[in-house]
Amino acid sequence: MELIAVIDRRAGYAVEAQRGSSRGLYPFLRPPFMPQLCSVVKRLYGVYGFRSVYVADLDALRGRRWQHNSLVHVARCFPCVTFYVDGAFCDGRGLRVAQRRWCRNMVPVVATECLPCVSAWCRLRRLCRAPLVLSLDYRNKRLLGGTHMDKAVGLWSESVLVMDLCGIGRGGGAVSAQVMSLCQRAMRLGYSAGQIILGGGVANEEHLRQAQRLGFGGVLISSALYRGYLSAQQLKMWNQGLELGGSSV
Repeated sequence: MELIAVIDRRAGYAVEAQRGSSRGLYPFLRPPFMPQLCSVVKRLYGVYGFRSVYVADLDALRGRRWQHNSLVHVARCFPCVTFYVDGAFCDGRGLRVAQRRWCRNMVPVVATECLPCVSAWCRLRRLCRAPLVLSLDYRNKRLLGGTHMDKAVGLWSESVLVMDLCGIGRGGGAVSAQVMSLCQRAMRLGYSAGQIILGGGVANEEHLRQAQRLGFGGVLISSALYRGYLSAQQLKMWNQGLELGGSSV
C-alpha cells in the first residue's frame, strides 16, 4: 500500500487543511522549512521515506492563477518522487499548460468539485497524453461538483482518489461506511480496491492497517504526519514496506 504525503499550498506557503479549508501553518513547517517547497519535499523524502507526494494548490482551487515553475523545479530535483498535483483543472487550457511544462513524474489530479459535468471529465481525458487521476470529493456525504461520477464507474481513471473533505484533520479514520459502499459498487463493475486511494482521516497505524487489510492501493497522510501522530520511524518503516517489528506490509 502506497503512503502519499500531502502538501497544501496557499500563497506559496504550506498550510494545514482542516475540513477541506486552509487553517494555518503546519507545525513542522516553521522556518526554515516552510518557505521553500524543495526543503519540505527533501525532508519528506529523506527523513520519512515518502516516494509520493500529493500537492493541492489552494489558490488555484479558489480560482486564482498559480505558478507552475516552483513545483516543476522541485519535481526535477526529486525525479524518483511521484507528484500528484491538484491544480483545479476544469478545462483543457490548464491541462495543456501543465502538459507543456511538467515533468514525467508529475500526475494531474482532476477533482470533481471543479468539474461542471461528466462531459468535461471526458474531454480532459481525451486531451491528456499522460494518465489522469480522478478525485471523488465528498463533503457531508455529498459528492461535490456536477458530475455524479461516483455512479459512473466505467468512466473512472485507472486510479481514483476518494477524498472525504470533512475528515481532513479530524483523525476519524479513512474507511467510512460511505467509502465501503462506493468500493463495493465499483468492485461489482470490475474495479478493485487496489486502484483506490483514500484521503481524509488517517491518524494512526491502526487506520493504516485497516486500509491495508481491505486492499486499498494507497492513503493520503497529512495531519498524522505534520502533527506527529505517526512518528518518522513508523512512517519510514511503512514506506519501506515494513511495519515496526519487522512484519511485511
